[in-house]
Amino acid sequence: MTCRQRLGLPEDAFVMLFLGRQVEYKGLGMALEAFIVLRKCYPHTYFLVVGPETDYSRQLFTRHDDRPGVINLGTVSDDVRMDALNACDCLVLPSAGEAFGIVFLEAWIVGKPVIGPRTAAISTVIRDGQDGWLVPLDDPLTIVTALKRWIDTPALARQMGESGRQRVLQRYTRARVADVIEGVYLRTLRARQRVQAAQRHSLCT
Repeated sequence: MTCRQRLGLPEDAFVMLFLGRQVEYKGLGMALEAFIVLRKCYPHTYFLVVGPETDYSRQLFTRHDDRPGVINLGTVSDDVRMDALNACDCLVLPSAGEAFGIVFLEAWIVGKPVIGPRTAAISTVIRDGQDGWLVPLDDPLTIVTALKRWIDTPALARQMGESGRQRVLQRYTRARVADVIEGVYLRTLRARQRVQAAQRHSLCT
């Protein structure tokens, strides 16, 4: 049985995934608005939502109870989380509050392109047009435009997802991250040593 079969998704669907706590600041409402617009032109589109539900999300989805193509799994096991990442065509997380966005790396490592917010923090993670798209906050139509490009040109989506995967393998391995952290600690230690030396010098003069 494939990942899509386990999740109740058609094999020929285009699946956009929202992965994270279902709160307003993560852009769930904006992603849903984009899906609604996109589904009118592309009826084979599905919106898969994975992550802990909240009062906000329950109220949001109550207004769309019978909307076809929406699958909200809520809190899931690690195995189902991986199924969702493997089953989707892309990750959509236009969050206004991400400092880094580990979830983007999770999508990339399985070769999926991503859509994130054009914020200062995420702009250093996603390379716009290379491994994903950066979109303005509160602009679902920009998300629709980006998704249409992937639906109309599947090879582009695969290329961008692979670009993200290669970036993770090159920049975010344990060894690479350990080197970066060690460098930060060493620079901090040297700076502290310089300050302490300066303080000792000032006491002696």
